[in-house]
Amino acid sequence: MSWEAGLEQWGLENDTTSTSKSSGRGSGIAHGSCVELEVEEHKRGYPRLAAFVASDPSFAIARRFSYLHARNVLYRQDRLADIEAQLQELDEKEQTQWYLSSRRDDGNSLRTQLLSSLGDELHEYEKALFSHLRVHTLPSPSSRTKENVQSWMDQYKPLVKSEAEFISQSDLLSLDATEDRGRFDEIIEWVVERVLPWNLGYRLLSSKETRVMTSDQNMHIYKPGRLRMLSRVAITLIVVALLLVPMLVLYNVHTSLRRFLTIIFSILGFALIVCLTTKAKKVEIFAATAAYGAVLVVFVAQSA
Repeated sequence: MSWEAGLEQWGLENDTTSTSKSSGRGSGIAHGSCVELEVEEHKRGYPRLAAFVASDPSFAIARRFSYLHARNVLYRQDRLADIEAQLQELDEKEQTQWYLSSRRDDGNSLRTQLLSSLGDELHEYEKALFSHLRVHTLPSPSSRTKENVQSWMDQYKPLVKSEAEFISQSDLLSLDATEDRGRFDEIIEWVVERVLPWNLGYRLLSSKETRVMTSDQNMHIYKPGRLRMLSRVAITLIVVALLLVPMLVLYNVHTSLRRFLTIIFSILGFALIVCLTTKAKKVEIFAATAAYGAVLVVFVAQSA
């Protein structure tokens, strides 16, 4: 079987794309003696996949391996439990009190061997525990990010089928240190990409450096921080609107029932928006809603 046929068998096709393709802006970005290639200019396979992952922090997705971490913790735990049981049994059966009272003169070689290996076993157990803890504190990628990475891999097929299956697993984590995106950030990104005309959203969120990182017109790489900044501006305007609109209504409403209903629906709307568009904790939602309600109540009391 030829190597071309082997590639086709594994879901790959022969990549005949030249790594020095020409374009209107030239091949890659020159920085002194180093040239940064476009994503598509890297050799097909792990080099191109690595270039794609490195092009945007949100593309850094890996498996969590929760099951294997749990197995490792349980395995190390039982080894320590076995050592603990053996030590207790040796201590109970020990006939010479001097051996139990002196580490230096302990003549029980089996107990000495167990205690010598105890430090290493405890160290490995603690490593497994904290590794398990760190992995589970890393955030999961958003569904949009996972879809973007999976769509790119389906299009370019950088890996053989068996090695590309990791992206379809359910135990994925994000290595993006700034991955604090909530539903509101995804809504803002969707609005910017789909609603704004003339490709204005892409120009707004990208920069000259990110635009030349790829020649794929369907792949949009944004400048880090611009989407978060736009999201903060939008949420600031929404918060201001949520404060001013009820105040204007309350100012023009003079009956107690209508004011009461305005306060109730305003508080419910505020709580729902915070709950659905952010990753705020329960206590944070409670505190923010209480503060918002207090502002409206104070306004009603002063304007009465």
